[in-house]
Amino acid sequence: MKLNRFFTNPFDDRQISVAELVAFATDHLQRLIAHNTGGRWDERISETSTALDALLDSYKDDLGGLGLRKSRKKALRTYRRGNLPARLAKIFAAVVACYGPRTPEVKECFPGGLTRFRRCRDDGLAAELKALITGLTTHVADLGPAVVAEATALATEWAALHTASETSTSSKAANEVARREARQQVQLALYLNLHHLALHHPRAPDRLSLYMQESLLKNRRSRGKK
Repeated sequence: MKLNRFFTNPFDDRQISVAELVAFATDHLQRLIAHNTGGRWDERISETSTALDALLDSYKDDLGGLGLRKSRKKALRTYRRGNLPARLAKIFAAVVACYGPRTPEVKECFPGGLTRFRRCRDDGLAAELKALITGLTTHVADLGPAVVAEATALATEWAALHTASETSTSSKAANEVARREARQQVQLALYLNLHHLALHHPRAPDRLSLYMQESLLKNRRSRGKK
């Protein structure tokens, strides 16, 4: 056993192309956000998102044809249509179960019901989630802290997704040194994330697939080979 091998960053492998690194990091970031129970990955999500944005900015011209902006917009839509509504529905159900339907408390937390969250624009969703958190916090004694924590997690996740989507549209070109540094920051962020995952899931290597898809780092030609 060579313990020093754990100090080697596998994401520094030169065989990993920029396109593969971005695809892997983008997918990994969405998985972190989806499994950010209680906000335990807030710091890692923030650092990874910042590093990935810088990489996308520096490789704007090279990666322009990969549809990265579209993929981020798609991730935004997918979150709004799938993950977000389902979790909001659970919060809504918890409030109704506590106070009953058509009560002042339900109106205070969900003045427009769930429809309001579905119909509002992307730019206005953060404000709607903030208002929800305020309403839930007012009644935290009855609802419990878990409900407030879940709403707060939704707001944090949405902010990360929305910011990533918006910043990907305002990139600027950079020289080779800046590009190399930007790539190294993403590689470092992924390496630190890997160790954080191991820390939270000791002796459970099967849990890695929840957060990282190693297949995205393989060359396209080799993916079809057995």
